[in-house]
Amino acid sequence: MSFGVPNAIALGSETLLPIFTSSGSSIKVWLPPPRPEKIDQKVIDGHVIPDYVLFTDATPKDHDYNTLANYDMLRVTISFTTQSDGRTSRPYVKSNTHLGDGNHAEGVVLAEIVKANIPVKNGVVHLIHRPLMVVDTTVQQFLEVTTALHYTLLP
Repeated sequence: MSFGVPNAIALGSETLLPIFTSSGSSIKVWLPPPRPEKIDQKVIDGHVIPDYVLFTDATPKDHDYNTLANYDMLRVTISFTTQSDGRTSRPYVKSNTHLGDGNHAEGVVLAEIVKANIPVKNGVVHLIHRPLMVVDTTVQQFLEVTTALHYTLLP
């Protein structure tokens, strides 16, 4: 299976991107302004862990897994973690851009797993509340993304 990002489909002010495509099927994700321009093929590659099928409960916590974003000038790993408030615990995924390039800053992004363990033909998908690898560089950018970010699965 190859992962690709065809041209974005613009619907008014919303942008829909088919993220995972295989045999004519896709998951379309709504990416709100102002940051959808940050999503490119390398960011998509930074969401894919090759050679593993990782279910949240069975996956070792805080273990780094290499992603497809492993180039000469860009290296990204992903790990899973859990955070608890004493009553409930929630699963999170963390991307760590160890080596960045001009378009992808070094840094860590933590995203809550909204829906875990969605089985697909070639593995498992976890729906997360924000894109990995898109490192917010200012407090204002962080707040804009955090308050505006909503993902919707479309048929």
